[in-house]
Amino acid sequence: MRSVKKVTSLIVTGLAMILMALPGQGAELEIMPLLGRLASDDLLSNNQAAQQISVSTDLHYGLALAWQATNSGQGQLLINKVSHDFRSSVDDTKQSIDILSGYFSGVALFRQPSYITTVTLGVGAAYFDGASDSALYPSVTIALGTRYELSKQWSIITELRAYVTLTDIDDELFCRQGVCDAQFDDALWLDTSILIGIAYRF
Repeated sequence: MRSVKKVTSLIVTGLAMILMALPGQGAELEIMPLLGRLASDDLLSNNQAAQQISVSTDLHYGLALAWQATNSGQGQLLINKVSHDFRSSVDDTKQSIDILSGYFSGVALFRQPSYITTVTLGVGAAYFDGASDSALYPSVTIALGTRYELSKQWSIITELRAYVTLTDIDDELFCRQGVCDAQFDDALWLDTSILIGIAYRF
């Protein structure tokens, strides 16, 4: 229940940010559902051996709202969700970590003869929900992508995207009743993904 309340609060906050950031009446807006595969950094065992613990590569889901700021640029708000699994270094049981992140981004558009190249840079936060604790960390995202415009309203989006989150290696996100299954390997948590999506302009 604790994690549900925190996630709900983060979503409500994100929606409020979207409503406040919307441009004036008559501006073109886009909504973009996104789907991809997300690979993450390894964790570290919490023992003297300090062995690497592999984190699963998983499907992740995103929803972006964008608006045309200039002829060659967009503003964008992105919400992204993923759940990763790993094996405990204590008892080899499967554990999970859920990550919900949100970003405010600028998207540069470079028009080519048959497609558009996009470069995205955004800042935001990532909410990590572990076995018995949770934390909110600052995060940035950068992406290189393409847009194939099928019509004035519809486009196909592809992206290669990275998320870099500043974590606290002393946090006990991976601990249960004082026993830690793992710990962060570094202060920077890196996620990389390949995404595909559909943009609808209205």
